[in-house]
Amino acid sequence: MSLFHSKYRIESSRLSGWDYSSPGWYFVTICTRDRECLFGDIANNKMQLSEFGRIIQDEWHRTGLQRPNIRLNDFIVMPNHVHGIIRILSTNESNVANRRDVARNVSTVYDENQSKTMSTISPKRGSLSEIVRSFKSASTKCINESRKSPDVPVWQPRFYDHIIRNDRELYAIRKYIRNNPAHWACDRNVIETQSAGLH
Repeated sequence: MSLFHSKYRIESSRLSGWDYSSPGWYFVTICTRDRECLFGDIANNKMQLSEFGRIIQDEWHRTGLQRPNIRLNDFIVMPNHVHGIIRILSTNESNVANRRDVARNVSTVYDENQSKTMSTISPKRGSLSEIVRSFKSASTKCINESRKSPDVPVWQPRFYDHIIRNDRELYAIRKYIRNNPAHWACDRNVIETQSAGLH
């Protein structure tokens, strides 16, 4: 499948002038440092998660639980990257969601300690960059605690994003995410990893 092919090496894919904390649907791709296959393997067109892959999956789920201003949609962990859809809610939607969580006794408090390893220059609170940055920081901390390797990077510094503008795009991206394991053999990420001798 050629959707999003050859786009993950864009140094900055942020749309100029766009407020990335504004309500909307966003597709993100986050790759490991040097395309290292940390998160598992593909077998019979299905992703088999490693210990680190399960950490990534858990942290992504936790991100959705901790933030009342977002809803997570389709998501997949691949051997050396993740794809996910994040919906940032409007203020009214977020307030309604927060009241529902309180009524169900579900915590939506954001853990500031997750961000303690970030630089002092942080993206706008509640923006897509801040959400992804916090996820990367928390998952890196958990993985490095597990492998007893403090301060070793897990992720590449940047990530790819695409603003989903209509239902047709949303459907196509959901299909792309769900079919990703079946297309792993021709995925440019695995080709780059193999050529670098890392797989």
